[in-house]
Formats: sequence, structure tokens, C-alpha cells
Amino acid sequence: MRKVLCWSVLIVFLGWSNGPGSHAASRGETAHRGARPGSEVPSAPDLLKRAILSTAILYAEVPAVRGNQAYQFHQLDVYNLLALFDSMASDDGIRVLVSLNSYGFGAAFGEMKDCIILRKTKLILPYLTRQLVASDNECARTLGKAHPELCLSDSEYRQNLRLLIKYVRSGRGCSDEEMANTFGF
Repeated sequence: MRKVLCWSVLIVFLGWSNGPGSHAASRGETAHRGARPGSEVPSAPDLLKRAILSTAILYAEVPAVRGNQAYQFHQLDVYNLLALFDSMASDDGIRVLVSLNSYGFGAAFGEMKDCIILRKTKLILPYLTRQLVASDNECARTLGKAHPELCLSDSEYRQNLRLLIKYVRSGRGCSDEEMANTFGF
């Protein structure tokens, strides 16, 4: 039952409600039936980011869930959601992945995110560079007052971006084995 529910959510996130191979699904967009014409529909990458952030905020606001086994399964689902960015090559997917750089959700999450970024090779370099130049610590700006523990400091954030840019420029990648190790397999 749990797997069926997870796959159902995944299908909605990826926009396959019109069927695999549909135009919306092939672009990685969500296809919401009944959406009003002209209304802005969040993209699949934006929905994935919202799910990841919601879990982090829940973890910060309700410490009692940390020991709950159901939450631990949900936390594993968050890593699976992050892993979906690995196959995204659209501008929107890469933009949203890079926007997660200012969030500090723990070492494992950071290692996995960095690995996915390195797997994008030079395709991601302009996005990282723009973010470094803009120096917009999104997490500090949006969650910093309520949940500073979820955010990298400005200096950590810039240092991480510089390091990722250096690694991408040098051609450093992240193998499938390294990616699997971020999951703890």
C-alpha cells in the first residue's frame, strides 16, 4: 500500500497525469486538470522542492517526530525526491536544484545534492556562477528568522558555491557508486 501511494505521488509530481510521453510530462511539467487558464501551475521541480522544504520545517518545528518510525520512512522519501533531480536537464530543474544550495539539511542531504550537481557537469556552471554573483542566500531570506538551523550561513553558502564551481570546472564528477553511498547503501 505504501509503495502504491508513493508511486501515485511521484506520478503527480512528474506530471504524468496525462500519460507517459505526454507533452507536459516530457518537459517535466505538471499537468493539472481543472487549472484555470492563465493560472500559474508550479513545475515538477518546484513541487519537489516544496515537499523537501516542508519535511525539513516539520522536523524543525515538531522535534517529537524525529524518533517516529513513520517519519523516518518519510525522510527516506525526501532523499528519493532529491534523487529525481539527477535525471532533470531542463532549465527549471537545474535552477531549482541550485536553489537548494543555501539550505543546510544535514551532511547526507548536502552530499547527495552536491553529487547530483557534479553529475550535471558544465551544464550547471552558469547557474552556480549566477547564484554566487547574486549572493542570495534564499534560506536565510525565507526561513532564517524562524528556522536558522535549516540554513547555511552566508559565508558557508558562498564557500560551498565556490567549491562546487571549482569542482565543475575541473571536471570532477560523481559516479553511480558515489551517489549510492550518499544514500548510505
